[in-house]
This record gives sequence, C-alpha cells and structure tokens, in this order.
Amino acid sequence: MKKLLILLFSILISFNSYGESYVCATSCMRSNEVCQMSYTRDSKGFIGGDMEYMMDFGEDVGIVETLYPYVLENEDFLTFTENAVAPIVEITLAHSDGYAQVNSVLINKKTLVFTHIWSALGPLKDSTPIHENRGGNCILIE
Repeated sequence: MKKLLILLFSILISFNSYGESYVCATSCMRSNEVCQMSYTRDSKGFIGGDMEYMMDFGEDVGIVETLYPYVLENEDFLTFTENAVAPIVEITLAHSDGYAQVNSVLINKKTLVFTHIWSALGPLKDSTPIHENRGGNCILIE
C-alpha cells in the first residue's frame, strides 16, 4: 500500500509539472507594437509561440512555434534554450547561405519578468554577428 501511494504521488507530481504556460508581452523587433510570446511546458521541454511572425506574413500563417528542449530551473528562475545550425551552401560565388544560432529565454519565476535572447552567425568571413534581445512581463497560467 505504501509503495502504491508513493507511485501515485510521483505520478501526480509529474502531471503537475507539465502544462504550465507563460504568456509574455514585449515590444516587437520589427514594428513599434506590443507582441505576445507564449511558452508552454510539455514532455520535450517548452514550446514557444511567437505572434510577431503573424503580423509579418498575415494571420492565416498562424503562430510560429519553436521547441526549446534544454531546460534548467530552480524555485526562482527558469531558462530554456534552442540551438540550431544549417550547413554553409554556396549559392553563387558572392553569396553563401548557412548559419549557427542560439535562442534562449530566461524567466524570473517570482517577479515574472523575462528576457528573450537571440544570437546568430552567418557563413561569410565578414558576416556580422546578430544579437537581439527583448524583454517584458509575463503571466503564469497553470
């Protein structure tokens, strides 16, 4: 009986840890408006939804989602990251495509202040590194 109670309690804890969402307001990178970001925990990490891309391409495109598989947290802070690389492909002699990027979110769980950091590096020797940072406040939906 005691083992059954421990098993049930651990299952309840694991179900309780999935499904929380942070909905955050921030300034848009490409316009002078307020954009909404959402981050929802699932079994693979956090799924991030960015509404800014809907404004760029039209509402029928839908929300662009990103999986953030690398999650670290304690009782005060939560951070999750997505890394990506694309191989360098020479399109013409003067133009190549390819990149490496890091996309991270940091949330203060006590104040619900967040920052979203994105850095990328292009394929050319003279490619300028790109760094974008935006932040704001979130609400927690459990």
